[in-house]
Order: sequence, then structure tokens, then C-alpha cells
Amino acid sequence: MDGGGFTYYLSPHVTAIEPSFGHVKSTKDQEIEVSGSGFVCLDDSCSDLNCRFGNDPTSYIYVKANYVS
Repeated sequence: MDGGGFTYYLSPHVTAIEPSFGHVKSTKDQEIEVSGSGFVCLDDSCSDLNCRFGNDPTSYIYVKANYVS
């Protein structure tokens, strides 16, 4: 019988965001650079990586992210 369980990751530490403001919903192919530490990919290709924008769980916006070391 599988005992279940979970994996816990600490929150990443964001040190900079460029550009610091803009229109996420209205700009097609906008690139946003997020610098910091503690970003976690669950596979080698980081295909699961997303950025979440917003403070209200009912209106979060998730955007596919690319990891660049």
C-alpha cells in the first residue's frame, strides 16, 4: 500500500522583474525577465514552469515560462 506523501518546496526569492510594469493581458509575446533564486523545475526541460500574476486567487493569470540559467 502506498503511504502517499508530498514534496514541499520553499517559495522562490525574486530579486528583479523587467520590465517592472506593463499590460500582461494585452501584449502578445511580451517577455518578462524574473531574476532570483529557488526556482524549481520538475523535469530537465522545465516544461512545467509557469509564472503567476495577481494577488487574488479568483483572477490569477498563469503564463508559460522558460528557464534560463
